[in-house]
Amino acid sequence: MKVFLTGATGFVGSYVLRELLSAGHDVRVLLRRGSESKLGELADRVEVVHGDITQADTLTPGLDGVEAVVHLVGILREVPDAGVTFQRIHLEGAKNVIDAAKSAGVKRFLLMSANGAKPRADASSAYQWTKFEAEEHLRQSGMDYTIFRPSVVFGKPSKGQPEFVSQLAKDMFGLPGIIPLPLFREGLPSLAALVKGFVPFARRWQESLARDGSPFELQPVAIENLAEGIVKSLAVDAAKGKTYEVGGKARFRWGELLDVIGAGLGRSKPRWKAPVPAFLIRILLSIRFLRRLLPITRDQLDMLMEGNVCNELPFFRDLEVKAIPFTPQNIAYAGSGAYQPMNVSAAVAVASSSRRRGGKWVVYHHPIPPSNTGVSLAKFGMWVFLASEVMFFTGLIGAYIVVRNATPQWPRPTDLNLGLVASMTFILIMSSMTLVLGLSGVQENKQGKFRVFLGLTILFGSIFVGLQAYEWAHFLAHHKPMENQFWGFFYTLTGFHGAHVTIGVIMLAALFVRALRGKYTAARHNAVEMVGLYWHFVDLVWIILFTILYLF
Repeated sequence: MKVFLTGATGFVGSYVLRELLSAGHDVRVLLRRGSESKLGELADRVEVVHGDITQADTLTPGLDGVEAVVHLVGILREVPDAGVTFQRIHLEGAKNVIDAAKSAGVKRFLLMSANGAKPRADASSAYQWTKFEAEEHLRQSGMDYTIFRPSVVFGKPSKGQPEFVSQLAKDMFGLPGIIPLPLFREGLPSLAALVKGFVPFARRWQESLARDGSPFELQPVAIENLAEGIVKSLAVDAAKGKTYEVGGKARFRWGELLDVIGAGLGRSKPRWKAPVPAFLIRILLSIRFLRRLLPITRDQLDMLMEGNVCNELPFFRDLEVKAIPFTPQNIAYAGSGAYQPMNVSAAVAVASSSRRRGGKWVVYHHPIPPSNTGVSLAKFGMWVFLASEVMFFTGLIGAYIVVRNATPQWPRPTDLNLGLVASMTFILIMSSMTLVLGLSGVQENKQGKFRVFLGLTILFGSIFVGLQAYEWAHFLAHHKPMENQFWGFFYTLTGFHGAHVTIGVIMLAALFVRALRGKYTAARHNAVEMVGLYWHFVDLVWIILFTILYLF
């Protein structure tokens, strides 16, 4: 069959193209000029025609003699300044292809839509209603159509192709382990969920959070299954006039899905997770200059919160596709290239020797020899320093736990403001996330991104210090340090920690001043990593203090 394919160089399109060729179809692909190299080794096996789905007059020549059209073009994110919008691509572009196919006498048309496509009145995003209106236009065209509505799709991508698991591996699991993975939910989490989220070492609590922390479900489907079903439908009469919802055989809560991805990346135990109210992320996304820097859009967040599940049975039954399950083994590709942990490499020189020559002292600069620990000597030194800090805080925290357990009538205050302190904790965790995003900015040599997120880290740290000073002022007016054992430990532990946070804010401010002068680049940002390690440690200490002082 002569098949006209759009979106052939995309993630889904590349798999559908291979499947079409394997099934013996004669394929003609629509490309914009200059995109031929993206076809790779398949370029010699297809006929290429140039055109653009947003320019209707470029489509007609390529449809001559075509028996079926497979339209796969779609976008995940709008770039209005470049004219890339859901309405222009999903709706107007699809209409152009459908109308051109009808005019050319094409009898069969396959359209890839999206699970969750719905009318404008019911849609939470233009992504959804533009997909739906494109479906309606096809239904009214008079051609024999089949529409596919896939849930989230997983599978090994080619270089530069966006893919669900690989993107999460980069955006979520690329963060240091000290930062919890966010479990998005509408409204404020319960007190029980907050407690579970701020106690990362309680494995049973973390397993409970994975199930219940985010109530929405996803139903990942393998790209091989989707591509196979699309191509098989060309030869199945029962598929004509059908709209297939395409999902995997299993449904996962958001936290459970993150655990599967973690296992696929080779992690021996689940990552720490904590509940995050979705409205806080929406507030960040409402700030214009942050929108392009954050890895998620408002539309994507809203659709994520709705869940993405479907009735997959007709798809697998009618098209006789054998489901590939969403398991750690089947997503191991994300740990072999798509996911890269953050690293640092910096060339530094030190004055390590001097020699007198011709009456003058000549200083020779030698590169620092490579460390046999596998990390730079500067980073190793920071870890040694943090180890000493661990011993310091362990002594203080251990003393508190021992004295408390040895005191039958432990004085328990009744005026601790848990809401305020939970907000402080969230702000400090957010500061770690913004610092990681800032570090990724300098590693990518994106100075604007680096400075913005470094500035946000300073802002969040300063807010934390301000709130802690406010809390201290309130308590000192009512409770003296020597009032009882609790208040003695409280002021000691939070005081030392507050001093560490203040020092961290000062160091971050110094980094920011140097960043404004362009002192840090992709090849030279060791100081940013060193301060980052210190800041993440301070955050972890606070989570422990929050747990033992305020929750128990």
